[in-house]
Amino acid sequence: MNAPAWQAETLRLELEDVPVWNALMSHADQPVTLSEKNVTFSFRPTHSAPRDGWVRQIGFGGKSRLYLQVEQFPFATICGVELDVGDLAEMPPDLCEALQQGMAWTLVGALPGFLAEKASLDGSIFADRLSTDAGAAAAHWFSCSLSGFGDMPILFSIGASPDDICSLLRNAPPSARQVHSQLRSRIRTPVLRLAGEARLAARDIRALEAGDVVLFRELARAESRALLANGHVYTFDRSQQDWQCLSITPFSGDETMETDAAAVCEAPETGVDRTPENGPEDATDVEQAGELKAAPPVLMAPVSFALGSALLALNEIETWQVGATVPLPAEISADSTRVTLRVHDQVIAEGDLVRIADRLAARLTRVFLNDS
Repeated sequence: MNAPAWQAETLRLELEDVPVWNALMSHADQPVTLSEKNVTFSFRPTHSAPRDGWVRQIGFGGKSRLYLQVEQFPFATICGVELDVGDLAEMPPDLCEALQQGMAWTLVGALPGFLAEKASLDGSIFADRLSTDAGAAAAHWFSCSLSGFGDMPILFSIGASPDDICSLLRNAPPSARQVHSQLRSRIRTPVLRLAGEARLAARDIRALEAGDVVLFRELARAESRALLANGHVYTFDRSQQDWQCLSITPFSGDETMETDAAAVCEAPETGVDRTPENGPEDATDVEQAGELKAAPPVLMAPVSFALGSALLALNEIETWQVGATVPLPAEISADSTRVTLRVHDQVIAEGDLVRIADRLAARLTRVFLNDS
């Protein structure tokens, strides 16, 4: 979208007001939802002031002034009567003034609270006298629309000097939505690219050495990416230059660990010695001893096998919705065969990705566990 153009000789701003004005202009022709009032506001700059009709003056704490002319108003929805703005000219002066004030207060009521609470109606002047009013002569004008009061939007023009506009907006308190968005853009969280996962006995993890080969369950195909962030696994497939999110599934190592530990105790995996030391050889020996000794539980831990990691802003991760196509940083999307083994976010080993028959495995080159 092209930014609205203003003639340089007609726009003079204090240096501190330049970013305020530019921020305002960046929203031109873009509907802005005023969440507190549940209405939608849009505006565009126009170089022409109203030429006929009454123009209402609205003050803000005696320091700033805004000029308002309503062109279309949903009287039927708000007042319950069938009227057009043009009909006001044929009405008695008192009734016309009351309706004009009603329209103005309706628009003031839609403003954010920090502006609405300062507003006051300061009378009106006829449009052909705007050129003789000092405040109106310096005003820039905007054609505006306010939706949310029924099927018909309110159409109106407002004028104000750039100094007054910037003065009103310069100290505007940020909305809760803006604060929330800013925080989530600054808070970064780790993201892991997962090759797979495994559940290993704690004693087997403690015994790992360089040169060991550890098999694991593959989580994503070679052309896909499985990313772990904020307790969820996001699966992506390549989509031209970017990546398309295919699925989002919860990832909870603790719950899985408890389930797998119980399953292992009932049916130990082949090749892992879990026979309790000095225990009976079979049930007959137990019966002969006159007591039943249960095998001690095997402590299991979930191990993640990661091919890369990155720190990403929370609001960036929030764009990862099923069906969405997003860019991914190279740290978690580029091809890699270097794998790290992690237990509860701690790196315990690293190695090379290898394939044994139809399964993936990590051949360890370094182990970081200590003896403490």
